[in-house]
Amino acid sequence: MDSSIQIKIRNVLSDFKFKNLKEKDFAKSSVYYLTNCADKIYVKANIKNNKIIKISWNGEGCSISFLSSELIARLINKKNVNEAKEILKKLKDFANNDISLPKGDIFDLLGFLKEHPIRKRCLLVAANSYLLELNKF
Repeated sequence: MDSSIQIKIRNVLSDFKFKNLKEKDFAKSSVYYLTNCADKIYVKANIKNNKIIKISWNGEGCSISFLSSELIARLINKKNVNEAKEILKKLKDFANNDISLPKGDIFDLLGFLKEHPIRKRCLLVAANSYLLELNKF
């Protein structure tokens, strides 16, 4: 992995802007997890006029599921719900079918998972949690 990518990933992991969903709110959130993995990501979105106003997450799991959760929040925050769902579908296609991701800083950071295919499931936990939440609207 390129050292500049490593630095960017470390920076994201040291500054979670969207990881502010409180445990007391977990019951109202969407959660997705895999039975063969300890990762569990909780997501809550505030939607107004079909636009994401605020998105929050929290959870348990590995650094890659946390990285994915944070990067996805940064990707879809302030977007139209349908546009956000399309982004999530592209991420799921990448994880399930090994397609290429679009270009862009955040997609480039997630692209490192091509080198670690088994870890793509960590991305799926986050992407599916967000999709469950957005499908409520």
